[in-house]
Amino acid sequence: MRFPFSAPQQSLGWTAVTGGPTSASYGSWTSLGTPTIDIERFTLLISGTVRNTFIEIALGPTPGAGTTVLSNFWLPTPQTAVPMISPVLDIRIPAGIEVHARIQTNATSQPFSLCLDGEGASPYVPAGFDRLENIGTFTNVTTFGAAGTLNSAWVEVVAATLRPYSGLYLAAIGSGARTAQSLTVDLGAGASGSERTLITAAGLSSTSVSTVLGTRPYRSLIPAGTRIAMRANAVTTTDSITFQAWGLC
Repeated sequence: MRFPFSAPQQSLGWTAVTGGPTSASYGSWTSLGTPTIDIERFTLLISGTVRNTFIEIALGPTPGAGTTVLSNFWLPTPQTAVPMISPVLDIRIPAGIEVHARIQTNATSQPFSLCLDGEGASPYVPAGFDRLENIGTFTNVTTFGAAGTLNSAWVEVVAATLRPYSGLYLAAIGSGARTAQSLTVDLGAGASGSERTLITAAGLSSTSVSTVLGTRPYRSLIPAGTRIAMRANAVTTTDSITFQAWGLC
């Protein structure tokens, strides 16, 4: 008997997945299996030996354009056998639909083991979204200054969002040599010089591997055509990072 306050669970994997033949390309799509329940949200567990992993998830027997529900999601991988765990990803996967994954790393043809740990619908689990897609690119590098001082300007992540979003996942990724210190990040919307802060002081511990911020999406309704920008606050010293965001839609 299932207790009335529990939600159904199902995991897919562990499955061997290989990174791309170059550091700038994805590997082949690999099937993780087919869930027998409607999954409303999931986490990804990945075990490997190389840092800086991008991962994509697609649904259906023929993965590719139009089937991707998680695009270019950045996930740091520890250089040990201990798996890295993603934030909880509020993405819906219907029962009976085959799930595929592919990986890109900062090295060539690296082997990984991947598990998708899913949670099904219940009165205690909110309905998932259709997909989580990256917003902008990873080219927005900023250097911020002395302790307690915000960087001198907002850094644009994307000039105009392609569609409305109901929540955002955030990342601040070290650029070059990084400092082991705690950071906070603000996210703003609006024209350059007139940004309105939507998310204030999201926390990040910046070590040799930066991590996606938090374990959940930051809920904020973002209309289509919105300019998104971010800024960071150093705690102890200067540092350089790249900002990125992903939107739920």
